[in-house]
Amino acid sequence: MVDHTESAVRRRRRPATACNLCRRRKLRCNREQPCGNCIRSRTGECIYHTGPLPKTSPRQQGFNQLGEGDLGSGSENSTLVEKASNRSGKLTAATSSPHAHPNDSSPQAQGSAQELDDLKNRIRKLEDQLSKTSIRSPTIRYPGGESTSEADTSTALLDGTFHFQQQAHEVGQPQAVARGFSHKSRVFGKSHWVNTWSSLNSLGGGTPKALTGVAKCKQLARVIKSRWSPKWPTEFTTELPRKDIADDLVDCYLRTTESVYRVLHIPSFRRDYESLWISDGKKDTGFLALLKLVLAIGAVTYDDKFSMRMHARRWIYEVQAWLSEPEFKSRLDIQFMQTRILLLLARDLVKVGGDSTWVSTGEVIRTAVSLGLHRDPKRLPEKPKLICEMRRRLWNTVLEIDTQSSLHNGSMHSIYMEESDTEMPGNFNDEQLLHEGAIPSPETEFTQMSFILILRKSLELRRGIVRFLNSINSRGTYDETLQLDTRLRKMYKDLYKNMHGYTIGASPSTFSLNFVDLLLQRYILALHAPYFGPSLSEIRYSFSRKMVIEVGLKIWCTIYPNSATRSSVTTGAGPASSSQDFWRWVTSGSGFFRYGFAQVIALIAIELRAQIREQECLGPAPLRSDLMNVLGQGLDWCIRCIERGETNVRGYMLQSVAKAQIEGLQQGLPNEEVARSMILSAEECADHALALLQDLFAQTTHCDENTNIPEQFAATNPMSAPGIEWDFEMPDEMFNFDMDDPTRLAVDERMVNSMFGRFFHDVSFLG
Repeated sequence: MVDHTESAVRRRRRPATACNLCRRRKLRCNREQPCGNCIRSRTGECIYHTGPLPKTSPRQQGFNQLGEGDLGSGSENSTLVEKASNRSGKLTAATSSPHAHPNDSSPQAQGSAQELDDLKNRIRKLEDQLSKTSIRSPTIRYPGGESTSEADTSTALLDGTFHFQQQAHEVGQPQAVARGFSHKSRVFGKSHWVNTWSSLNSLGGGTPKALTGVAKCKQLARVIKSRWSPKWPTEFTTELPRKDIADDLVDCYLRTTESVYRVLHIPSFRRDYESLWISDGKKDTGFLALLKLVLAIGAVTYDDKFSMRMHARRWIYEVQAWLSEPEFKSRLDIQFMQTRILLLLARDLVKVGGDSTWVSTGEVIRTAVSLGLHRDPKRLPEKPKLICEMRRRLWNTVLEIDTQSSLHNGSMHSIYMEESDTEMPGNFNDEQLLHEGAIPSPETEFTQMSFILILRKSLELRRGIVRFLNSINSRGTYDETLQLDTRLRKMYKDLYKNMHGYTIGASPSTFSLNFVDLLLQRYILALHAPYFGPSLSEIRYSFSRKMVIEVGLKIWCTIYPNSATRSSVTTGAGPASSSQDFWRWVTSGSGFFRYGFAQVIALIAIELRAQIREQECLGPAPLRSDLMNVLGQGLDWCIRCIERGETNVRGYMLQSVAKAQIEGLQQGLPNEEVARSMILSAEECADHALALLQDLFAQTTHCDENTNIPEQFAATNPMSAPGIEWDFEMPDEMFNFDMDDPTRLAVDERMVNSMFGRFFHDVSFLG
């Protein structure tokens, strides 16, 4: 017979635990793996907590589950290790006390030794897991929200459109620095120029009259661009311009773009080009597509007015339609790769296509990989020397375009150099490649590949800078920024010596020198520009402020060599003839370099305004004359860009208003007078820009019948076209008051800033 009383007692017996607290909380704890409470119950002290323990301590739970690999934050784990190590020392001291007998086998001594062993094991596990934990991104605190490891998103003052992602800004620490931003449906990284504005207010002010003028300019710009764009899909034809014009366009391309982006083998290209005009038979469609892109790029520097823009756009449309055909595999060869690269360059320079160069670069890279260009020819079946060197050149050009587009777009590059084993191209002139036994020229001899090899030496560092700025896993600390800046400026000095140290061969062209100089300076500017805004209030970033201005002036001097004086601007004279090609390339063309100059103008305008506000003087504030000259030259440059086909007038208006504000502040005028000057400047600028666009529209009236003109834009005079409302983006309440009378402008600068910032919302307003 079973004793129910004794059985009930046995059923009520709980597992053996080391402390009453664990039993009350129903925690699974035993003597083999004691928790912190158990240790405290035996020793009178908790290894990780002083004072009474809370009912649900997250630290206690984390330590209880340590054996399962659950780690808390890095700082908490470090505290655990430190205190546990201290506790281990105490237990060790206790067991090695002179009062402890070596042969003492009492249960209390055995328990202390077991606790010590368990504690040491836990410490080792904790230290091992901490060493394997990757570096965490800085913790960012949302306003009024919980902490998160993601970036803090805040809305900038530019019409609430740009959302900048900031690093943590703790009390007593330097000002937060932008790590990227989002605009509409797109996300950009730290190297994009808009990050410069993340901590700055709008520069200017505006009035309904000025905004109406901008709306008219925008509508007229749509008419002009519709006249430039042929119908899609555009039929690929064999039509070419007269041979004398084609010869000039080819020469323009070869002495500019081809000298810095090696795509063609010039002797082979000229041979096929000449035979094209002689032969009466069927023309090679692949070579025709290649030639049309060469002509389109050459049209950018053909003349001062970019008079062949419409033809260039049509050639690009034709080649784009031809490449869009499903016959892909049969065309996969070196010539097809050359065409893809030239299409990328042409679309960027002529400003054709809605997607960015960076997006299209990814497709080009995958085409190159499918052709095996990422493998060195020595590791592939044997090929002639010409083919081997052309494969190396094309792969190098693809990497260069990928790096530049990634910096410009604020994005990561599309491929790592570690994924390729292709060697650097040899220092050959193109004629040498026609001989199988040709030997590369020494570095002191200038060849058609010299500038390419100079840029290649800095390619790995420049790609590292892009990764440092735009990778979401990069910490992007200021100390690392300074280290990269030191390395890049040292490399710049070495490359500068190489560019001017050739003792054999021809002399470098001014175009190539300006290109390399501007390209390297852009990377230095990209490193420091994110710290320019914080540098206006944080002395820690004062070096970045200095570098931004000095590098900006160097960049500006590539198109205005005499920037210390205003004579070249006030007299209307153009740049020096030796740099005419480069001047046309950055004024008529678009893309990477155009944005660089626009960014410099904006940064210098901000610097001048900051200098005025930092000074305390009774008379006019003294400012650097070279910086003031950039403002005047910047207006001149914006006007010339519009005359050559730039339809976006926001950059021109921004510079005009900024100049008016700076001049008013420099003279010590009251806020009302400064605001009045800014408003009048905006109105005059809008009227002038509209007149420039009307002249540009008059040049498009003789477009051919294949031009894609929407029905509502079919009228000859866009100002009288039916159905066009010039205030299509402006709220009606903005026009309910009259501000034509300057005596009624009783407004302050803050009001003007708020008003003018309402239409500076487009990401491309400086380009």
